Amino acid sequence: MTPQLHHAPDALISPMQAAIAATSASIVLLDPITDNRGKVKDLVLRFANPSFFKLVNENKRHLEETHSSTLPGIFKRRELCIHFNRVLQENTRQSISVQYQDKERSLVLRVTTEPVDGQLAVTIFDVTSLIHAREMLEVQTTLMEENARSLEAVRTALEAEIKRRGRLEGKLRRLAGTDYLSGLANRRSFLETATAEFRRSRRYQHPLSLVMLDLDRFKAINDNHGHAAGDCVIVAVSQICQSLSRDGVDVVGRLGGEEFAVLLPETDLKGAGNFAERLRLMIENSPVFCDVKKLKITASFGVATLNLQDRDFATLLKRADKALYVSKETGRNMVSSQDS
Repeated sequence: MTPQLHHAPDALISPMQAAIAATSASIVLLDPITDNRGKVKDLVLRFANPSFFKLVNENKRHLEETHSSTLPGIFKRRELCIHFNRVLQENTRQSISVQYQDKERSLVLRVTTEPVDGQLAVTIFDVTSLIHAREMLEVQTTLMEENARSLEAVRTALEAEIKRRGRLEGKLRRLAGTDYLSGLANRRSFLETATAEFRRSRRYQHPLSLVMLDLDRFKAINDNHGHAAGDCVIVAVSQICQSLSRDGVDVVGRLGGEEFAVLLPETDLKGAGNFAERLRLMIENSPVFCDVKKLKITASFGVATLNLQDRDFATLLKRADKALYVSKETGRNMVSSQDS
C-alpha cells in the first residue's frame, strides 16, 4: 500500500526544526505509521522546510488547508516507499537516488533518510546538475581518451616513419659511399674514413699503414676481351681484397678504374708489406673466368706507413702512390715501399 501523508500543526515544530527551516537543503521530518507487519502504510508530515515546498512546487498553506491523505508527488514513488521500509527495518541511515518529474521539470534527487527516535529525517538534494556534469565529464573523458589513442597512433606512426626514413637515409649514405661495381667504398668514402683514422692514429701514436695496388695491363684486358671482362676482373680483385682484410678493422676501397687501396690500422710497415705480398700472390694465382675466357691477372703494390712528417692523410697517400709507381716502373707484379 502506498503511504499517505498527513500534516501536523505548527505547534509541534521543535526549536531544532525551526533552526533548519532556513537551510537551502530540502528537509522533511516524517512520522511513519506501520501495519501489523511493520510495513509503512502512512506518513505524517511533522515538518518540511521552505526548500522542500519549492522543490515539489507546493506551498505550505496549501498543505495546511488540505486534510486529505494526498501525498506530494515525490513520496508516491515506489522505490522511495521501499527505501523508507528498509531504513526502519535495518535502523540505519541510507541513501537512494530517484527520478522526479512534474509538468515542467525532470529531476534527479538524492534522498538520504535517517531514523531518529521512531521518526524519519529526510534530506533531499537536487543532483540533476551534478549528474549532467558527470555525464558531460564522462563524454569529455571518452573524447580525451579517443584523442589520446589517436595521438598515440599518430606518434607510433611518426616513430615508425622516422625509423623508416632513418634506415632509408642510412642505406642512401651507404649507397652514396659505395662503388657500384665492386661493392667497396668509393674514393670519397674511403678518403673520409681514412682521414678520420689517420687523425686517430696520429693523436694516439698508433701505427697505420696504407697499401695501394693497380692492376697490370688492365687496358689491354678491356681492349682485347671487352669491358664485360674488365668488370669481371674488377669484381674478382675486390673479393680477394675483402677476403684477406680484417672485417671491421681494415678499410678497402676502389679509388678509380683499376686502382685500389687498403688501409691497415694498428699495422706497421713490415706487417703491411707482408699483407701486400699475400694479396699479390693470391691475385696472381687466382685466374678470372668470364664467360668461357680464363684471364690471368697481376697487380703492382705500393706501401707506406704513417710517420711524424705526415701532415695529413694526403701526404701518406702520396708516398704510397710513389711506391706504387716504383713497382710499375721496375717490372710490375711486385711490392714496393716508400719507406724501404
